[in-house]
Amino acid sequence: LDAVLDGDGLAPAIREQIGAALYSGRPLLLYGPSGSGKTSLARKLARLRQDPIAVPYAVLVNHEIIQLHDLTLHPLPLHVRALEERRSGDARWALSQRPLVHVGPELARDMLELRSDLGSGVLHAPPHILANNGLLVVDDVGRQRVPPGELLHRWLGALEAGLDHVTVPGGATHVLPFDVSLVLVTSLAPESVLDDACLRRIGYRIPVGPLSEQSYRALLRRQARQRRIDLDDSAIAFLIEHLHRRTGRALLAAYPHELLGRIADFAGFTGQPPCCDVDGLTRAWYSLFGEGDAP
Repeated sequence: LDAVLDGDGLAPAIREQIGAALYSGRPLLLYGPSGSGKTSLARKLARLRQDPIAVPYAVLVNHEIIQLHDLTLHPLPLHVRALEERRSGDARWALSQRPLVHVGPELARDMLELRSDLGSGVLHAPPHILANNGLLVVDDVGRQRVPPGELLHRWLGALEAGLDHVTVPGGATHVLPFDVSLVLVTSLAPESVLDDACLRRIGYRIPVGPLSEQSYRALLRRQARQRRIDLDDSAIAFLIEHLHRRTGRALLAAYPHELLGRIADFAGFTGQPPCCDVDGLTRAWYSLFGEGDAP
Protein backbone atom coordinates (compact mmCIF):
# COMPACT_ATOMS: atom_id res chain seq x y z
CA LEU A 1 0.00 0.00 0.00
CA ASP A 2 2.83 2.41 0.83
CA ALA A 3 4.45 1.71 -2.55
CA VAL A 4 1.24 2.30 -4.51
CA LEU A 5 0.36 5.51 -2.64
CA ASP A 6 3.92 6.83 -2.45
CA GLY A 7 4.00 10.55 -3.19
CA ASP A 8 0.26 11.12 -2.81
CA GLY A 9 0.75 13.05 0.43
CA LEU A 10 -1.97 11.18 2.32
CA ALA A 11 -1.81 11.37 6.11
CA PRO A 12 -0.74 8.11 7.81
CA ALA A 13 -4.13 7.84 9.51
CA ILE A 14 -5.89 7.91 6.12
CA ARG A 15 -3.57 5.24 4.73
CA GLU A 16 -4.28 3.10 7.77
CA GLN A 17 -8.02 3.42 7.24
CA ILE A 18 -7.68 2.48 3.56
CA GLY A 19 -5.57 -0.55 4.50
CA ALA A 20 -8.11 -1.72 7.08
CA ALA A 21 -10.96 -1.23 4.60
CA LEU A 22 -9.22 -3.26 1.91
CA TYR A 23 -8.31 -5.97 4.40
CA SER A 24 -11.94 -6.23 5.49
CA GLY A 25 -13.17 -6.75 1.94
CA ARG A 26 -16.12 -4.46 2.64
CA PRO A 27 -17.24 -1.55 0.40
CA LEU A 28 -15.29 1.68 0.77
CA LEU A 29 -16.57 5.26 0.35
CA LEU A 30 -14.11 8.09 -0.40
CA TYR A 31 -15.60 11.56 0.00
CA GLY A 32 -14.26 15.10 -0.08
CA PRO A 33 -14.06 18.24 -2.22
CA SER A 34 -13.63 18.07 -5.96
CA GLY A 35 -9.93 18.05 -6.83
CA SER A 36 -8.78 16.28 -3.67
CA GLY A 37 -7.59 13.24 -5.64
CA LYS A 38 -10.32 10.77 -4.67
CA THR A 39 -10.81 9.25 -8.13
CA SER A 40 -7.12 8.77 -8.88
CA LEU A 41 -6.70 7.27 -5.41
CA ALA A 42 -9.56 4.83 -6.01
CA ARG A 43 -8.14 3.70 -9.35
CA LYS A 44 -4.68 3.16 -7.86
CA LEU A 45 -6.08 0.55 -5.49
CA ALA A 46 -6.44 -1.81 -8.47
CA ARG A 47 -2.64 -2.07 -8.57
CA LEU A 48 -2.54 -3.74 -5.16
CA ARG A 49 -3.55 -7.15 -6.53
CA GLN A 50 -1.47 -8.28 -9.49
CA ASP A 51 -2.15 -12.03 -9.27
CA PRO A 52 -3.91 -13.27 -12.44
CA ILE A 53 -7.43 -14.67 -12.55
CA ALA A 54 -9.26 -17.06 -14.88
CA VAL A 55 -12.22 -15.53 -16.71
CA PRO A 56 -14.70 -17.65 -18.71
CA TYR A 57 -15.17 -16.37 -22.24
CA ALA A 58 -18.91 -16.98 -21.81
CA VAL A 59 -21.43 -18.90 -19.73
CA LEU A 60 -24.58 -20.70 -20.75
CA VAL A 61 -27.66 -19.86 -18.66
CA ASN A 62 -31.03 -21.32 -19.61
CA HIS A 63 -29.92 -21.86 -23.22
CA GLU A 64 -28.68 -18.27 -23.54
CA ILE A 65 -25.01 -17.36 -24.02
CA ILE A 66 -23.72 -14.53 -21.81
CA GLN A 67 -20.33 -13.12 -22.77
CA LEU A 68 -18.14 -12.34 -19.74
CA HIS A 69 -14.70 -11.77 -21.26
CA ASP A 70 -13.81 -8.30 -22.54
CA LEU A 71 -10.28 -7.66 -23.83
CA THR A 72 -10.39 -4.01 -22.79
CA LEU A 73 -11.10 -5.00 -19.18
CA HIS A 74 -9.32 -8.35 -19.04
CA PRO A 75 -5.81 -7.79 -20.46
CA LEU A 76 -3.25 -10.56 -20.55
CA PRO A 77 -1.37 -11.12 -17.28
CA LEU A 78 2.01 -9.48 -16.86
CA HIS A 79 3.93 -12.62 -15.90
CA VAL A 80 5.37 -14.95 -18.53
CA ARG A 81 4.80 -17.94 -16.24
CA ALA A 82 1.08 -17.18 -16.15
CA LEU A 83 1.00 -17.21 -19.97
CA GLU A 84 2.70 -20.60 -19.99
CA GLU A 85 0.08 -21.92 -17.57
CA ARG A 86 -2.64 -20.58 -19.87
CA ARG A 87 -1.33 -22.61 -22.84
CA SER A 88 -1.68 -25.84 -20.90
CA GLY A 89 -5.03 -24.96 -19.32
CA ASP A 90 -8.72 -25.20 -20.20
CA ALA A 91 -9.29 -23.21 -23.40
CA ARG A 92 -12.76 -22.15 -22.25
CA TRP A 93 -11.09 -19.78 -19.78
CA ALA A 94 -8.83 -16.77 -20.36
CA LEU A 95 -6.04 -15.93 -17.95
CA SER A 96 -6.21 -12.21 -17.21
CA GLN A 97 -5.17 -9.38 -14.98
CA ARG A 98 -7.83 -8.41 -12.45
CA PRO A 99 -10.25 -5.94 -14.07
CA LEU A 100 -10.69 -2.29 -13.14
CA VAL A 101 -14.19 -1.10 -14.06
CA HIS A 102 -14.88 2.62 -13.66
CA VAL A 103 -18.42 3.98 -14.00
CA GLY A 104 -19.61 7.53 -13.40
CA PRO A 105 -22.60 9.82 -13.92
CA GLU A 106 -23.40 8.10 -17.22
CA LEU A 107 -24.63 5.01 -15.34
CA ALA A 108 -28.33 4.36 -16.03
CA ARG A 109 -30.76 1.56 -15.14
CA ASP A 110 -30.46 -0.20 -18.50
CA MET A 111 -26.67 -0.46 -18.00
CA LEU A 112 -27.27 -2.68 -14.95
CA GLU A 113 -28.91 -5.41 -17.03
CA LEU A 114 -27.91 -7.78 -19.83
CA ARG A 115 -27.57 -6.31 -23.30
CA SER A 116 -28.57 -8.18 -26.47
CA ASP A 117 -26.22 -8.28 -29.45
CA LEU A 118 -28.44 -8.83 -32.47
CA GLY A 119 -25.48 -9.56 -34.74
CA SER A 120 -23.98 -12.41 -32.71
CA GLY A 121 -27.06 -13.52 -30.80
CA VAL A 122 -25.22 -13.44 -27.46
CA LEU A 123 -25.90 -11.38 -24.35
CA HIS A 124 -23.29 -9.00 -22.96
CA ALA A 125 -22.88 -8.73 -19.20
CA PRO A 126 -23.29 -5.33 -17.50
CA PRO A 127 -20.19 -3.45 -16.21
CA HIS A 128 -20.54 -4.51 -12.58
CA ILE A 129 -20.59 -8.19 -13.57
CA LEU A 130 -17.53 -7.71 -15.79
CA ALA A 131 -15.74 -6.36 -12.68
CA ASN A 132 -15.91 -9.77 -10.96
CA ASN A 133 -12.67 -10.62 -9.10
CA GLY A 134 -11.49 -7.06 -9.60
CA LEU A 135 -12.19 -3.46 -8.61
CA LEU A 136 -15.44 -1.62 -9.30
CA VAL A 137 -15.12 2.17 -8.91
CA VAL A 138 -18.35 4.17 -8.87
CA ASP A 139 -17.42 7.82 -9.40
CA ASP A 140 -19.53 10.89 -8.59
CA VAL A 141 -22.04 8.94 -6.49
CA GLY A 142 -25.24 10.95 -6.34
CA ARG A 143 -25.01 12.18 -9.93
CA GLN A 144 -25.98 8.97 -11.77
CA ARG A 145 -29.14 8.67 -13.82
CA VAL A 146 -30.36 6.08 -11.32
CA PRO A 147 -31.08 7.10 -7.69
CA PRO A 148 -28.01 6.35 -5.54
CA GLY A 149 -30.07 4.61 -2.87
CA GLU A 150 -31.62 2.25 -5.42
CA LEU A 151 -28.22 1.52 -6.99
CA LEU A 152 -26.35 0.93 -3.74
CA HIS A 153 -29.06 -1.14 -2.04
CA ARG A 154 -29.07 -3.46 -5.03
CA TRP A 155 -25.29 -3.84 -5.22
CA LEU A 156 -24.71 -4.07 -1.48
CA GLY A 157 -27.35 -6.77 -1.20
CA ALA A 158 -25.85 -8.60 -4.18
CA LEU A 159 -22.37 -8.43 -2.65
CA GLU A 160 -23.65 -9.93 0.59
CA ALA A 161 -25.31 -12.76 -1.34
CA GLY A 162 -22.49 -13.17 -3.85
CA LEU A 163 -25.09 -13.13 -6.65
CA ASP A 164 -26.92 -10.54 -8.72
CA HIS A 165 -30.15 -10.93 -10.67
CA VAL A 166 -29.82 -9.45 -14.16
CA THR A 167 -32.52 -9.38 -16.79
CA VAL A 168 -32.66 -9.74 -20.55
CA PRO A 169 -34.40 -6.75 -22.19
CA GLY A 170 -38.05 -7.74 -22.29
CA GLY A 171 -37.19 -11.24 -21.13
CA ALA A 172 -36.18 -13.49 -18.28
CA THR A 173 -34.02 -12.86 -15.22
CA HIS A 174 -30.72 -14.70 -14.78
CA VAL A 175 -28.54 -15.11 -11.69
CA LEU A 176 -24.80 -14.47 -12.06
CA PRO A 177 -21.94 -14.40 -9.53
CA PHE A 178 -21.06 -10.98 -8.11
CA ASP A 179 -17.80 -10.69 -6.18
CA VAL A 180 -15.95 -7.38 -6.48
CA SER A 181 -14.03 -4.86 -4.42
CA LEU A 182 -16.40 -1.88 -4.41
CA VAL A 183 -15.06 1.67 -4.04
CA LEU A 184 -17.49 4.60 -4.08
CA VAL A 185 -16.39 8.18 -4.72
CA THR A 186 -18.37 11.37 -4.11
CA SER A 187 -17.83 15.10 -3.72
CA LEU A 188 -21.10 15.39 -1.83
CA ALA A 189 -21.73 14.86 1.87
CA PRO A 190 -22.49 11.12 2.28
CA GLU A 191 -25.56 11.86 4.42
CA SER A 192 -27.03 13.99 1.62
CA VAL A 193 -26.68 11.19 -0.92
CA LEU A 194 -27.42 7.95 0.93
CA ASP A 195 -29.86 7.02 3.69
CA ASP A 196 -28.78 5.67 7.08
CA ALA A 197 -29.55 2.07 6.15
CA CYS A 198 -27.29 2.28 3.12
CA LEU A 199 -24.48 4.04 5.00
CA ARG A 200 -24.51 1.34 7.69
CA ARG A 201 -23.84 -1.31 5.03
CA ILE A 202 -20.82 0.54 3.66
CA GLY A 203 -17.80 -0.72 5.53
CA TYR A 204 -15.65 2.40 5.66
CA ARG A 205 -16.28 6.10 4.98
CA ILE A 206 -12.96 7.87 4.53
CA PRO A 207 -12.59 11.65 4.03
CA VAL A 208 -10.05 12.80 1.46
CA GLY A 209 -9.40 16.53 1.87
CA PRO A 210 -6.70 19.15 1.41
CA LEU A 211 -3.05 18.20 1.81
CA SER A 212 -0.74 19.51 4.49
CA GLU A 213 1.67 22.21 3.32
CA GLN A 214 4.57 19.77 3.56
CA SER A 215 2.76 17.13 1.49
CA TYR A 216 1.67 19.72 -1.07
CA ARG A 217 5.25 20.92 -1.52
CA ALA A 218 6.48 17.34 -1.89
CA LEU A 219 3.79 16.51 -4.46
CA LEU A 220 4.62 19.63 -6.50
CA ARG A 221 8.33 18.80 -6.48
CA ARG A 222 7.70 15.18 -7.44
CA GLN A 223 5.44 16.05 -10.35
CA ALA A 224 7.83 18.75 -11.56
CA ARG A 225 10.65 16.17 -11.63
CA GLN A 226 8.47 13.75 -13.57
CA ARG A 227 7.69 16.47 -16.14
CA ARG A 228 11.31 17.72 -16.14
CA ILE A 229 10.20 21.23 -15.22
CA ASP A 230 12.63 23.43 -13.32
CA LEU A 231 11.28 24.46 -9.91
CA ASP A 232 12.79 26.51 -7.11
CA ASP A 233 11.78 27.11 -3.50
CA SER A 234 10.82 30.74 -4.13
CA ALA A 235 8.20 29.64 -6.66
CA ILE A 236 6.73 27.15 -4.18
CA ALA A 237 6.58 29.82 -1.47
CA PHE A 238 4.86 32.20 -3.91
CA LEU A 239 2.30 29.57 -4.85
CA ILE A 240 1.40 28.73 -1.25
CA GLU A 241 1.68 32.14 0.41
CA HIS A 242 0.56 34.46 -2.37
CA LEU A 243 -1.77 32.42 -4.58
CA HIS A 244 -3.31 29.81 -2.28
CA ARG A 245 -3.37 31.49 1.11
CA ARG A 246 -4.43 34.96 -0.04
CA THR A 247 -7.20 33.63 -2.27
CA GLY A 248 -8.38 31.06 0.28
CA ARG A 249 -8.01 28.11 -2.08
CA ALA A 250 -7.26 24.83 -0.31
CA LEU A 251 -4.13 22.80 -1.06
CA LEU A 252 -5.84 20.13 -3.14
CA ALA A 253 -3.96 17.29 -4.82
CA ALA A 254 -5.26 18.15 -8.31
CA TYR A 255 -3.69 21.61 -8.46
CA PRO A 256 0.02 20.74 -8.96
CA HIS A 257 -0.85 18.56 -11.95
CA GLU A 258 -3.09 21.26 -13.45
CA LEU A 259 -0.66 24.12 -12.89
CA LEU A 260 2.41 22.27 -14.17
CA GLY A 261 0.46 21.08 -17.20
CA ARG A 262 -0.48 24.66 -18.08
CA ILE A 263 3.10 25.84 -17.58
CA ALA A 264 4.16 23.15 -20.07
CA ASP A 265 1.39 24.24 -22.48
CA PHE A 266 2.45 27.90 -22.48
CA ALA A 267 6.12 26.95 -22.84
CA GLY A 268 5.38 24.57 -25.71
CA PHE A 269 3.37 27.22 -27.52
CA THR A 270 6.19 29.77 -27.29
CA GLY A 271 8.93 27.24 -27.99
CA GLN A 272 10.62 27.79 -24.62
CA PRO A 273 11.68 25.20 -22.03
CA PRO A 274 9.07 25.00 -19.24
CA CYS A 275 9.99 26.66 -15.96
CA CYS A 276 7.90 26.81 -12.81
CA ASP A 277 8.75 30.33 -11.66
CA VAL A 278 6.61 33.18 -10.31
CA ASP A 279 5.58 34.43 -13.77
CA GLY A 280 4.79 30.94 -15.01
CA LEU A 281 2.73 30.09 -11.94
CA THR A 282 0.79 33.37 -12.16
CA ARG A 283 -0.06 32.76 -15.81
CA ALA A 284 -1.07 29.16 -15.11
CA TRP A 285 -3.13 30.15 -12.04
CA TYR A 286 -5.18 32.77 -13.88
CA SER A 287 -5.75 30.42 -16.83
CA LEU A 288 -7.13 27.86 -14.36
CA PHE A 289 -9.23 30.08 -12.09
CA GLY A 290 -9.69 33.31 -14.08
CA GLU A 291 -8.64 36.86 -13.39
CA GLY A 292 -11.34 37.19 -10.74
CA ASP A 293 -9.23 34.96 -8.50
CA ALA A 294 -6.44 37.54 -8.20
CA PRO A 295 -4.97 37.72 -4.67
